[in-house]
Amino acid sequence: SRGTDHASSHERRVRKTRASIAKAVSRQTVAARAGFANNRTAMAGFLAARSHCWRAHFYTFFKRHRRAIQEFEHALAIDPGMLDAWRGAGFLYAQENESGKAITALQAAVKLAPDDADTRFNLGFLHHERRELDDAVTQFKEALRLKPLLDRVVANHPGVDTLSPSR
Repeated sequence: SRGTDHASSHERRVRKTRASIAKAVSRQTVAARAGFANNRTAMAGFLAARSHCWRAHFYTFFKRHRRAIQEFEHALAIDPGMLDAWRGAGFLYAQENESGKAITALQAAVKLAPDDADTRFNLGFLHHERRELDDAVTQFKEALRLKPLLDRVVANHPGVDTLSPSR
């Protein structure tokens, strides 16, 4: 009897917590932020994709890169415009020495967020590793233009400091 009371008490707390979370994150706010205004199906897709991203970050933390990549791929299958998933997948592909896939993922991220200097730096770094120097220089120049104090570009790639960030 006592175990049952404890279990039902726990279940009530869980339901109450879930209800308060649901109230705190209003559906309209999430939908508006995702650009889905009042479309429940689209919002459900966005939330499903977001949950795959969260799982991917969890697996990344525990160095389960293959599983994390699968979660990012699931997220992108649901919502190809999910910037976080493209960035995460690109990072993990690079970690797994799949530079072609990493470049493809980071190029998709750059298309979604062209003003993100850090993603451009990472893309330039991958091009540099593959000896695709013209592409690397293009990305590094753009990263420096967007974020002039991006010292990683200059410190890690001698000769890049002579590039004019305004070009």
